[in-house]
Amino acid sequence: MAALPSAEQARVIAAHEACERELRAGNRFVASWRLRPAHEARTVVREASGAFHARSYAELSVQLGGVYVVEVATRDEAEVWARRLRFIPGVNEVREVWE
Repeated sequence: MAALPSAEQARVIAAHEACERELRAGNRFVASWRLRPAHEARTVVREASGAFHARSYAELSVQLGGVYVVEVATRDEAEVWARRLRFIPGVNEVREVWE
């Protein structure tokens, strides 16, 4: 996101806001969070021995920028929202929540 020109950033933010309003209006919205940039993250690793250590986040080709939790009836409906919530090239993952 930070690499986008400011006009494109504004477009993406406006698109997120519009989708969130629509999710809320349809009682589909549960929660959403925007995450800090991946370069600020730390990875905590548990070794087989049980020892822990932390290190800087390894840069990956796919980075998690945020999370939307929506309540829908089917996986197909969730995939429709995943497409609608993809505003720049990249990947949106669809998962069910354990109940």
